[in-house]
Amino acid sequence: MSGRLDSSSSLTSSSSKVNNYWTFTVLLVFVLFLVDGFNTKTDFNVGRYQQKKETEVVNNEFGGIGAVSAPDDENLSEKEVIGITSFDIAKIEQSDLMPNPEKLKFIVVENLIEREKLREILNDFPPALDSTTLANKKNVEKKDVLKTGQVKGTYAELLKDVESDAFRDAVGAKLGINLKGWHNRVTLRGACEPNPCGGMDSIHVDHKAKAVSVLIYLNEETLDETDYHGGDLLFLRNKKSLDDANIVARVPSFGGTMVAFRNYRNVKGQKEAIHGLRPFTGKRRAVQVNWCKSKTCQ
Repeated sequence: MSGRLDSSSSLTSSSSKVNNYWTFTVLLVFVLFLVDGFNTKTDFNVGRYQQKKETEVVNNEFGGIGAVSAPDDENLSEKEVIGITSFDIAKIEQSDLMPNPEKLKFIVVENLIEREKLREILNDFPPALDSTTLANKKNVEKKDVLKTGQVKGTYAELLKDVESDAFRDAVGAKLGINLKGWHNRVTLRGACEPNPCGGMDSIHVDHKAKAVSVLIYLNEETLDETDYHGGDLLFLRNKKSLDDANIVARVPSFGGTMVAFRNYRNVKGQKEAIHGLRPFTGKRRAVQVNWCKSKTCQ
């Protein structure tokens, strides 16, 4: 009997040791799991802090309406980019800000629209924009041209492409502003006739509601082959003249070239994007896009 009790006691002791071993093992695994979870959470918080600081840096550098960081190009919808048929959006993504003494923020993408595609767009160009009805208007609203029933084919595709999120994000990324949620306005140009465009009266800065302005020029050939460059967009140092000495940069306003610039009119301490053009008479075809703080987008 005593032997049996001793054997049972020994068994109980062994069982207790085994149970203690597994209890210790489970507790150890649980502690390691908690430590690992804590480190993961800490790393996540650090990453979030770094992201916040990076955003603040961008905001400080590009402060303006909305004062938000530029979007990540990787966020562009691949499906939407593939759906753009008028131009290669990679040309915008690969462009650089143009250096200039006035520190204006603008990009120029020559031949954004390839020549063959540009010819197709011109074949579909609405005749109404060349008529006396809509010619010589500073900004012809897209809705007014749509009413004519003449917006079709590749020209219609171009208007769709410049209103896409992918186009918006690519332009915003280059100019240092996230344009998501801003109001979009598209206006159209066709002719500077019978009255010429340009001259001293054309010198201006865009309305303060406009954060970014884009112009895509649709004339196939140069507007003015002389050194005068009538009709070409000019960025200016001040509003006093269109003389060479006052020109910051000249944008060749033909051949599918795109210019996009920040409007700093309402941002303290930033240079206004003063622009205008020398007098020109004839066809001057373009699509203008603005992203604005208000729906009116004047």
